[in-house]
Amino acid sequence: MPAEIQDNGLREILRRYPTGVTIVTALLDGKPWGGTMNSFTSVSLDPPLIAIFVMEKGRTTTAINQTGKFVVNILKFNQEKEAKQFASDNVPDKFLDVSYRESSNGIPIIEGSLGYIECDLYDAKKISDHIMFLGKVTRSEVTIDEEALVFYRRAFRSFTGTV
Repeated sequence: MPAEIQDNGLREILRRYPTGVTIVTALLDGKPWGGTMNSFTSVSLDPPLIAIFVMEKGRTTTAINQTGKFVVNILKFNQEKEAKQFASDNVPDKFLDVSYRESSNGIPIIEGSLGYIECDLYDAKKISDHIMFLGKVTRSEVTIDEEALVFYRRAFRSFTGTV
């Protein structure tokens, strides 16, 4: 993308758009793998589809492609440590000191998260330097009814109250 397009204020306006924080988990070479993401959205209720957008050359992309399965873990307000740990490329064991259980497909579900969405890969499409993975929801569950962790203006936050 040309520099003039990158510098037109897009980053600044996107920093002002709050997003939820998730950890997408999968299996990479048969071992638990995961990465922090906020590029996640609902697509359809019939059939139940969600979408995530992952760096094309990342290990999460490789993991999802290997098994065709993944889990989106929705983080709660006090899971900033987990979000940072899974976001770092310098952490050799992303699951160090993180409690999880396995889904019916063996994919990690982060304990203490608000809930999770377990998916089979429905479709994938390359978009610039990312892959859009469409997941067909096979199981979803709200595990805790608390405040969500959000990312806003380059910081982790939570919402309190209503408008």
